[in-house]
Amino acid sequence: MNVTLAALGKKIGISVQQIQKYEIGTNRIQAARLQKIAAALDVPLTHFYDEQDTPSEVESLLNTDNVTALRIMRAYTKIRDQSVQRSLVVLIEAIAKGED
Repeated sequence: MNVTLAALGKKIGISVQQIQKYEIGTNRIQAARLQKIAAALDVPLTHFYDEQDTPSEVESLLNTDNVTALRIMRAYTKIRDQSVQRSLVVLIEAIAKGED
């Protein structure tokens, strides 16, 4: 993959500086933008996930057609407070464990 930041930025409509902020973690990248980057680089979206993430888990999240699950994921990504995000995950996991 031999693409300059400028070329990638042009393909997805953002500046080189914005890409650099994503690279170093200054700015969070939204799923839709990550999808555009994957398409521009001609790689699967799972390419950007750590090896420890199981492909089946990542694939199931990316390919879900459950409207409620998508609504939850969209709402979750809008929460900026990480402690609130963690608390929400703990709550959902507790509810799911109780369903077993």
